[in-house]
Amino acid sequence: MQTQDTIEAAAAGAAASAASKVSLGASATAVGGWFLSNEFAVLAGLVIGLVGLGVQWYYRHKEYKLREREHFARMSEFERE
Repeated sequence: MQTQDTIEAAAAGAAASAASKVSLGASATAVGGWFLSNEFAVLAGLVIGLVGLGVQWYYRHKEYKLREREHFARMSEFERE
């Protein structure tokens, strides 16, 4: 059980990291589109950035919950000793 939680937390961390990079890329697209006066690029960058932000928040929250559950499991082991 603990190994599975660790694997899930690592996967959630990796997904959040990837979402962060996508959000930064989308922000760069939005800024580049603004400089080029291309409305489509600006809107696409904003939409992709917001979606990336949502994905990042979801996986960071999931990682936090998994690590919190792992913490409480370890603390209960110490209390039993």
